[in-house]
Amino acid sequence: FFQAFGSLLKPNVCVLLDVGTKPGGNSIYNLWRAFDINKNVAGACGEIKAMLGRGGSALLNPLVAS
Repeated sequence: FFQAFGSLLKPNVCVLLDVGTKPGGNSIYNLWRAFDINKNVAGACGEIKAMLGRGGSALLNPLVAS
């Protein structure tokens, strides 16, 4: 992907999200802002929280529970 499109698009910031990740309301903006404010920033990471469902019902799913 990066070799095919990177030289053509020349992006300033590239954001990668794992499959199934649901970013919070301002997450992408705050990530971009960190790069925009300080040109010396080379990478950033965030916090991942499991969506447990109402009353923790999603924990009955072994994939969520693990």
